[in-house]
Amino acid sequence: MLFRRRPTLPAATTPLPPFPVFPDANEFTLPPRKRTRWWWAKRNLAGLLVLFLALFAWLALTAPLSKSLQPLVPPQLTLLAANGTPIARTGAAIDDPVTIKALPPHVIEAFLAIEDRGFYSHW
Repeated sequence: MLFRRRPTLPAATTPLPPFPVFPDANEFTLPPRKRTRWWWAKRNLAGLLVLFLALFAWLALTAPLSKSLQPLVPPQLTLLAANGTPIARTGAAIDDPVTIKALPPHVIEAFLAIEDRGFYSHW
């Protein structure tokens, strides 16, 4: 049964007195309701949902999303002379992209030499 009806008080069989009478509080109390498995499951699910929404809101307010959209800059170290001219540079060298037509033929052949036989059929 999905919904249970709480037990109701029995109907009064005697006529009501002309003045209000307040019965003892213990006389007409309802039995305590049992907590079923579904009741606990619903409460736990609601609690987890509230916790998830609170975590999502906290992350949305505190996470630095503007920095996560920017590309990462690889580390680079440059050694400078006393007059400020660079002597050596280590790390990733980022330059403008090179087209395949601008490469000399021996570079293309060296690249293809290290690839497998199915290089042209991969794409």
